[in-house]
Amino acid sequence: MTDIQILATGSEFIGEGVRGTGQVIEEIIRQAQNEIQIMAYLFTESGKIIPLLEKSLQKGIKVAIVINDLGKQDVEIKKKIATLSKEFSNLRVVDFLKEGGEQLHAKVVVVDRKKAVVGSANFSWSGLTRNYEIGVLLSGDAAWKLGKLVDDLTT
Repeated sequence: MTDIQILATGSEFIGEGVRGTGQVIEEIIRQAQNEIQIMAYLFTESGKIIPLLEKSLQKGIKVAIVINDLGKQDVEIKKKIATLSKEFSNLRVVDFLKEGGEQLHAKVVVVDRKKAVVGSANFSWSGLTRNYEIGVLLSGDAAWKLGKLVDDLTT
């Protein structure tokens, strides 16, 4: 069974049972016990996600990040990911590049295959705080299936 909660960014969207996407992502990453999986089109070093991932890695939690065209990401993000990759053997980073020009446009965080956030927001300050974006928090079978999709890209 899958439980679904609506998430959003944008001041007019949040409230009346709709929680902030960035806040929920931070919350579920903090709750991780074994594994965090991320698929990202765009990542910038302007939020709390990278520091939270680093803390998770320090605890021994496995982290897998599939990122669209790592070479075109923010310079600071590339440096931080490279540093974390050298420091932690429990971090797996996959640079999503396809010869035919296909792009990974997904924005997904899966934690312990029990909870997942899927939405339109990029992992950037604007995407998680300022833009008007919609997403969902899933728990149950759907989170497990999303984790399997990440596996398909990381193995």
